[in-house]
Amino acid sequence: MRFMLLFSRQGKLRLQKWYLAMSDKERKKMVRELMQVVLARKPKMCSFLEWRDLKVVYKRYASLYFCCAIEGQDNELITLELIHRYVELLDKYFGSVCELDIIFNFEKAYFILDEFLMGGDVQDTSKKSVLKAIEQADLLQEVWSGSSADKNDEVDFLFCTYLPLALALSCHFMGILQGLEERETTLWYLFCSSNNYSDQL
Repeated sequence: MRFMLLFSRQGKLRLQKWYLAMSDKERKKMVRELMQVVLARKPKMCSFLEWRDLKVVYKRYASLYFCCAIEGQDNELITLELIHRYVELLDKYFGSVCELDIIFNFEKAYFILDEFLMGGDVQDTSKKSVLKAIEQADLLQEVWSGSSADKNDEVDFLFCTYLPLALALSCHFMGILQGLEERETTLWYLFCSSNNYSDQL
């Protein structure tokens, strides 16, 4: 997958994820052109189309269009299934997701996508596994926001919601947690006890 776009019927971009290097100017131009092409198509037309040197797969859910650009050798039906799986994940997390959920909780939509796809390829096909990772991240944020521990800039950066969970479990992150005074708190338990990380440190 080269990129994914979410936009409304009115042509408002709600989410964009790029998996190729490109200037901002070129990206904006591609987004504008692709939205015009997709929005001009009739409801009964095929969800696949050739555009530039790419194949575009899109599907409309309520007021939102989910649009993916793939390479020529990629499978359109699999891409359509990936779009549907992402919508299912959003539905499970938000409870019947709507456009307003994406607008006011866009960081969660990005986080779910990053747990599902990495570099344009599927990272985890299990909805249960992806949702569990997101729940753990949410719990971590809640615990940290209510913790009395000293929140220095370095640790605050690591709790950014755009950070994939796999990266949060890096050795550097574990070293910071190990240095906290309250080692046996929920923070440490969340990342170490259930995954046997405490035995490695």
